[in-house]
Amino acid sequence: MSNSWWVNWSILVLLIIELAIIFPIKWQRDCDLSKIPAPSNIHLEPIRLYTRPKASPLDSRLDFVWVSNDYVRLKRSTASVCHFFTSPTTFHIVAPAHFNSSEICPGTLPTHTQVQVWLESELVQQFVEDGHHSGTTRQMILKLAVAEKVEEDASWYVVMDSDVYARRVFSVEDLLVPSSLGGALRAKTDMDHIYHAQPVNWYLEAENLLQTDIVKNTNRYCSSKGSWGWGRHHYIINDLLPFSLLNGKAGVYGACHSGRASTTHVTPMILNVDLIKNVLIPRLQSIGEKNVPHLWYDAPLAYNEMRQSQCARGLKSPLTGRFYSWTEYSLYFVVGVASGALDQYHVFNAGNLLSFKHSVMDPLGYDLWMPEEVLSDDEDKAPLFLVHSWIPRNSDPILEKLFFKLKKSI
Repeated sequence: MSNSWWVNWSILVLLIIELAIIFPIKWQRDCDLSKIPAPSNIHLEPIRLYTRPKASPLDSRLDFVWVSNDYVRLKRSTASVCHFFTSPTTFHIVAPAHFNSSEICPGTLPTHTQVQVWLESELVQQFVEDGHHSGTTRQMILKLAVAEKVEEDASWYVVMDSDVYARRVFSVEDLLVPSSLGGALRAKTDMDHIYHAQPVNWYLEAENLLQTDIVKNTNRYCSSKGSWGWGRHHYIINDLLPFSLLNGKAGVYGACHSGRASTTHVTPMILNVDLIKNVLIPRLQSIGEKNVPHLWYDAPLAYNEMRQSQCARGLKSPLTGRFYSWTEYSLYFVVGVASGALDQYHVFNAGNLLSFKHSVMDPLGYDLWMPEEVLSDDEDKAPLFLVHSWIPRNSDPILEKLFFKLKKSI
């Protein structure tokens, strides 16, 4: 090869390196939340403290929700829950097109399980009128919007994905426990696992959209102990310690450098209908110009589009290439903490919903995965496991073989 060839390639490599240095800095500058001016015509009152209403018969009912168009995995995921979940429940399937409910657990649907199929357009009309919102954004909004349908049947729902599966027998008693403060049921929630935690910027984006300073105030107060999103070590958390004002400091909630103050996870997640319907949605509904008709999801959709145009590729996940600003869970968590409602509906350090031991989070984990142990009766009592959808589809035959054992045993 000639020297000129090497020179040309050297120049190209240097140019690529230069661009890699310059553009992340530009993305970071464009994405700086502190540079976003607050809307001059909108001033929201602080998020009010919330008091949980009196107990309802639906408080002990828990449903399951899938928002998916991957029908192969969806049918496998629902079949596993049909096999293992023993309490009365309803499956809510949210799909972009008509889907026959008879395809869910055909011939094996327990008598205590009902199936409801909802079109996306029944929950969010805007997704019919325009098609430019990404699949991820649509899913996040729909996972909150479905609370309106669940409300008629249950006070709680487990948000599932089609790549999440059940692995052992479990019931509502495994997921909801009586509170030591008054006896009301709360959802078991482990929010302190590094492999399943949300990045800190998702909280900051949610805080910015909801117009509260709860994250920044907590970061500032807890700066010597670690900020929100970074306290991901396993600590023994006092279950009685509420998400209340910390040491009398106004606007600071939680316990510094612990899972309860720092992080929430992603799907699967147990959500409370009341917190969504009476705390989160009214707050989102209040964002927008007065006397201009708008729906509760208009503000988060508009905010996401604004941030996407500002940040270019700056906030895309390196694994999936998807864009995130807020997420459904960061909105739920931030408004729940700011209102004091989160601790009224969730109990922490109470055992995992998802088995990390038996899940596959990334391609490297797939090479180490031992599917023959997933259904084993071991010390891991978490009822669900995950094989991420971005794992190559060659995991499908393994899962089919795994769940063929279940079909034979039914």
